[in-house]
Amino acid sequence: MKVIIIGYGKMGKEVEKICIKKKYKVLLKINSKNSDLLNKDILKQCDVAIDFSNSKTILKTIIFLIENGIPVVSGTTGWDEKINIAKEKCIEKNGAFLHSPNFRIG
Repeated sequence: MKVIIIGYGKMGKEVEKICIKKKYKVLLKINSKNSDLLNKDILKQCDVAIDFSNSKTILKTIIFLIENGIPVVSGTTGWDEKINIAKEKCIEKNGAFLHSPNFRIG
């Protein structure tokens, strides 16, 4: 499995640990300083994107991923008023999108 992690804070780092343990390849770890690296060329290698970024940029990122055929798992909070736009794009493109505002155990 080839993974892109978007949002490299606490959860992004935990996701990376799990990926390494499962021997998945982390293609890219995106944060606010390197978001320009998320492009169509890297997506050609990607199997899934896991997003724990921020509510200001997530919709644009998810639409970009879905339009390029990349399944998305999202744990980003604070964008409930826009989530239907992402769902509609997912349906339109026959994509895959899983969102939960709480992935924390406990």
